Amino acid sequence: QQCLERLEAAYRDVENAVNLLWNSASVQARFENTGAVPREVGLALGLVGPAARASGIECDVRQDFPTGIFQFAGASVISIAGADVASSLDRGVIDAAEFNNTTSDTAYGLPDVRKICMTQSYHQPSEILAIDLNKTKFESMPKDLQSIMKWSIIAASADGEWNQMAKNADDYAKLLARGIKFIVTPQSVRDNQLKAWDTVNAAESKDNPEYVAILKSQKAWAEKVFPWADTINIRTPDPVSYAARPKV
Repeated sequence: QQCLERLEAAYRDVENAVNLLWNSASVQARFENTGAVPREVGLALGLVGPAARASGIECDVRQDFPTGIFQFAGASVISIAGADVASSLDRGVIDAAEFNNTTSDTAYGLPDVRKICMTQSYHQPSEILAIDLNKTKFESMPKDLQSIMKWSIIAASADGEWNQMAKNADDYAKLLARGIKFIVTPQSVRDNQLKAWDTVNAAESKDNPEYVAILKSQKAWAEKVFPWADTINIRTPDPVSYAARPKV
């Protein structure tokens, strides 16, 4: 009980501080231009990391030596801490930013500084719930505990998927109400993403047997499931029935 009371008091203090920061013009004014280093000065000082990127210096090992699909993105890719993305967009340090869903975009403040959201992409088409267990520890558990672990993970995965759908749908509606414009990524761009993935897969498969095994499993699943789903299932939600639905 004491722990809960302390946490509640700490939460109130943090909540008040956050509200003061974002809602008080006098407080925000204290942060304007604070700590800003001109690009030429940053270069002379040899700034690196977040300090360099905040000064507009495009030097980052993840940009200069990109890996994976980002080698073929056709854009200069810079990794920025989540808390710095919106402010970097606002100041023009970067031209665009990527998370992968409306809820994350909202949490990181992207709709506050950009009013266009590009949707649908193969670079990160989904999110996966991964829970890693120590194999030796797991196998040493009694069978009933192993079963509890297994089915609780399956239940958490399903629950997380449903919650993700509901939360993102709510946040999508809120962004529409705020005037955010959603544009589907052109198919030509997505086609080039697939070609890039072919190149990445070929390179990663040369000396990485685990990568090969995972890729083989994913392809086998797609080969098995897609023909059935494409023939039997109707798209959910179905665009035709959705358009004809009674409005509520």
